[in-house]
Amino acid sequence: MQNSLFFVELHAGFYYFSEKKYMRIRVIVLMAVLWISFPVFSQQWKEADAAFEEKFNAGDFVAAEVFATTCLKAAEQECAKTDSGYEKALKNLASVNEALGNMELTINYLMELLKLQTQRLENIDQNFGLVISSYFDMYNAITEPTIEINVLKKTYDRLKQIKEIDNTIYFELTTIYSTAISEFYNPSNVVSDAELLKSLREKNGESSDVYLTVLDSLAFSNKMYGKYAQAKPFLIESRNIRLKSGKNKGIEYAKVCTSLGYLYFIWQKPDSAILYYKEGIEVWKKTGKLKDPEYADAFLYYAMSYQFKQDWAKCCELYEEALPIVKSVYGKNHYWYSVVLVSLGSFNKVLNNFDKAEKYYLEDIQVRRDNKDTSEMSYMADYWGLASIYDIKGNGEKSAYYFKKINDMTLQNIEMLVSTMNISSEKKIAQSMIGFQFSLDWIYSFMSRREKDFPELAGYIYNDELVKKGLVLRVIKSKMEAALDSKDTALIRALDQWLLYRQQISKLNLLPLSERKSNLAAIEKQAKKLEDEMFYSLYMILKDKSISTDWKTVQKGLKPEEAAIEFFNFDYFDVTKGNLPDSTLYYALILKPEYKYPKMIPLFCGQEFSAFLERNRGKNPFDQVRRLYTWSNGQENNKYKGDSTYSYIWKPIEKELQGIKTIYYSPSGLLYKISFPAIPLNDSISLIDHFHMRQMSSTSMVIHKKDSFQLSEEYKALLYGGIFYDIDTTTMDKYAGKYKVHGDFFIRDRSFEVTDSIRGGGTWAYLEGTLKEVNLIDSLFHQSHVASKLLSKGDAVEESFKYTDDFHPEIIHIATHGYFLPDPSPPVRDPLNPFMIDYKSQTNTDESMLRSGLLFAGANGTWQGMKPGVGLDDGILTAYEVSRLNLSRTKLVVLSACETGLGEVKGSEGVYGLQRAFKLAGVDFIIMSLWQIPDAQTVELMHLFYSAWINGMDIRDAFLYAQREMNKEYEAYFWAGFVLLE
Repeated sequence: MQNSLFFVELHAGFYYFSEKKYMRIRVIVLMAVLWISFPVFSQQWKEADAAFEEKFNAGDFVAAEVFATTCLKAAEQECAKTDSGYEKALKNLASVNEALGNMELTINYLMELLKLQTQRLENIDQNFGLVISSYFDMYNAITEPTIEINVLKKTYDRLKQIKEIDNTIYFELTTIYSTAISEFYNPSNVVSDAELLKSLREKNGESSDVYLTVLDSLAFSNKMYGKYAQAKPFLIESRNIRLKSGKNKGIEYAKVCTSLGYLYFIWQKPDSAILYYKEGIEVWKKTGKLKDPEYADAFLYYAMSYQFKQDWAKCCELYEEALPIVKSVYGKNHYWYSVVLVSLGSFNKVLNNFDKAEKYYLEDIQVRRDNKDTSEMSYMADYWGLASIYDIKGNGEKSAYYFKKINDMTLQNIEMLVSTMNISSEKKIAQSMIGFQFSLDWIYSFMSRREKDFPELAGYIYNDELVKKGLVLRVIKSKMEAALDSKDTALIRALDQWLLYRQQISKLNLLPLSERKSNLAAIEKQAKKLEDEMFYSLYMILKDKSISTDWKTVQKGLKPEEAAIEFFNFDYFDVTKGNLPDSTLYYALILKPEYKYPKMIPLFCGQEFSAFLERNRGKNPFDQVRRLYTWSNGQENNKYKGDSTYSYIWKPIEKELQGIKTIYYSPSGLLYKISFPAIPLNDSISLIDHFHMRQMSSTSMVIHKKDSFQLSEEYKALLYGGIFYDIDTTTMDKYAGKYKVHGDFFIRDRSFEVTDSIRGGGTWAYLEGTLKEVNLIDSLFHQSHVASKLLSKGDAVEESFKYTDDFHPEIIHIATHGYFLPDPSPPVRDPLNPFMIDYKSQTNTDESMLRSGLLFAGANGTWQGMKPGVGLDDGILTAYEVSRLNLSRTKLVVLSACETGLGEVKGSEGVYGLQRAFKLAGVDFIIMSLWQIPDAQTVELMHLFYSAWINGMDIRDAFLYAQREMNKEYEAYFWAGFVLLE
């Protein structure tokens, strides 16, 4: 358990240290001192600068770069070059390019900044010295720097006014001086490191101060920029020379040893790291010069080296020794001091020294408050530690207090993540959500144990689920809708072009290198440029819109006799044992108009329910559905397990739903596979007989639900059925020629080529019943004066769906084969290290969306491995392709095909398949199927549904009517597979 919680605190951001990152912090923080106050500039400059700071501090350097560029452009118009505002804009670009590793650009911006600073500043202070020193860091990081040495020399001459010889800046300035003079007198004679060392060795001797200074400078420069292998030989040589020449008593020798220790720390070789750190620190102590930040840093890395060995007792010993050192060097208001306090809290907690751990966490909180740190995020690691300690001690009130705070901060982090999200950030957000879900799993585990004592905790979980369910889908959809609704033609064109690029990129990534005919890197670069151009516009449109919804707002949307149910699942963590195997728990959150808080009710263990589903697969789909939804009548050895399905899902919550008529529910995990209306209540009735069940991707949709959605005579319908899957490419070309590729946004892409992993072999048979089905629907529409267009046989090519110039239907009905191929390699989470998870399998959404789709004319050729004709689509419309269409005018899509409701369930995002694809495309309602339903019953159900809808019923009532009528005549298999999703 302690190891698991340690990873939570690590995720909170307190235990990732690297000297490169420290240098970056030093550059950013100390340079920021120079900009402590600025004149007030116009709105554009201020907004861009504020947006830069927000994104940069959040670690989203890509977005920060966009705002930094905007800031500079505004500053060029609004500020004189002598103003500090212009310098701030340069500093922004220098900082973000350094963070992105763009050293050439970094040095250019810093060079311009230094010119202005040298001209402007009258008084040289240590902050300015650190700016110059940081500039030199950048200078050393690039291979062929172009530097105006006269500026550097002039700057150095002024910096010599600093008289503090022991200051840490002094050594760096000495290095600047030697290099600057060398370059100044030999501007065209740039030699290699080896040649330079050879020359100095021959001229001064290897034990000379000049030689050792340059040797150390080369080592430290390479180390600073992560060139550890290059730094090692310089450090080894310097150490050996100093040992041999007796120069192993001073700080220079200590720094060489601790630098070697750092290399082995980075390489995760703790024994060697400890050896060198110990030697260097012992020498450093003898010099008596212990108020040096480099000494404090070295001591901390020395202590951290024992973390690799999981020697928590030694970690505690060394961190306790480090605490007064850090306090003396940096003071109590420095970041490092908090790091040591939180580390001591964590290590003592691992050692079950809970009282000591509590003391350190509380001290860190007090220190931060004394320093007027008002950012709640700064306290995250302390809150995690205290929450777990009080949970272990059984102090529910205090533990609940801190878990609530952690929960709120987790949602804030998600909000911040979403605000920095580009349109292409789906995988990034999905990866981040895995980490967030781990935090929420721990929170949910506590709340599930304590909900009876603190009923308000259920409200916290409800809010979490409202935020995270379908988060990526909602955000991407909102950004695309914002672009289309903006009426900004440039933005819309950029979005259209970017979607084309993304299509090409995804396709190329799936192809072997030998088959890639386009330059992937060039396309990615073009897509990145377009996305950067769109980011600021979309950010400004959506910056004031929140993704959060409160359960109380959902409650206000409920009418009398209505209830909302959020199903959710999480991996349970025991307070003393950590992540337990086979411990995915499912719960229901029930919300009614009169409730003070939502009610949280346990359902089942996911592994147990999964085994139940597996045991009842049946000989065929009909047998499986019968097993799951038919009451057993209490007979022993009866193969029907409908009463078990009821016991798992509905029995635990049944008493809370007395008097309810309409239920809005959102499934989770395995529950996406269940037809809720078919769940039996006894041997004669099912849920559909008692309730109007309305399935939603999230019950937050209750807030925005439409009171009624009726068929209008102004609607148009597009119908597909009776499709020929075996037509040849010549025939396909004949029919496809009717549909020209045009410029409508989102739909100008060619077919996404189906890869070998998707092709299924065999053939798809002609479905005679589908033609009868769509002919009947077409007849109904004509009778009600709704314009309809029916495509069958060879007419039903894929192009007819994707390239419609003059027919934009509100209703699309597709009666064809559908397919869903399961993920061949589901991910496994390591219980001891929950962050070490196969992110690729969790977040490879493009691949997931290729594993389900619909079959159009000529699909058999592609399915059997043949290439489509030149310029033709392949007849297989994947969920991926659907997600790139613009179907925002379409109100309803009916997928009258087998398994169109299935897909891969990925965390809080739900099902990655056709339902997600059509939602991304902008469709309001989807009717789809969980299993294959016979043709005759499909025709009958669709006739009942469309007839009721045409006659004035609301679409939901019409669908309920159709299923209830079918339920009177047939078993669940013949009607319950169809689901209406809002």
